[in-house]
Amino acid sequence: MRFKATETINGPIEAVFDDFSDIRRIEQELTDRGVGLERLDNDTGLVAGAAWHTVVRVKGRQRDADAQLVEVDRPRSLRLEGKSGGMLMETSFEFTEIGPQTTELEIVVNLRARSVSAKLLLSSFRLARSRMVRGMRKRVAKSARACEARLRTSRQGARRGSAG
Repeated sequence: MRFKATETINGPIEAVFDDFSDIRRIEQELTDRGVGLERLDNDTGLVAGAAWHTVVRVKGRQRDADAQLVEVDRPRSLRLEGKSGGMLMETSFEFTEIGPQTTELEIVVNLRARSVSAKLLLSSFRLARSRMVRGMRKRVAKSARACEARLRTSRQGARRGSAG
């Protein structure tokens, strides 16, 4: 099962990539939302091989999941792979420069079931597909607007710093 969301972000590709790959901020945001998160590697920052163990609630049940950053191609792409029980997940972030101050972000999530229980869960996702896609698109749009706000704030701070 495949989910896709695309957003246009006002910001240069390098700055947008850096914002969406700010591991420390993302880890903090997930923890603040109640996701149990444990870094499994040597906390090496944004490199292929970075790995996490998470505890999340899905459809009312607590589920353990492992995720690993498998590809980093700054400033073009990031790719994560994860596993929770019999469910395999691949998430890719593709950044495309469409102007000097404009970046398109495409996020694609692929889910595959490897067990009977995961197949049942995936079939329930299929029934709610349109709602799930709508929710994903809203979250990606919200993240894009938050990125733009952080970029504006950092540019304003840089201007004030150079004015003095």
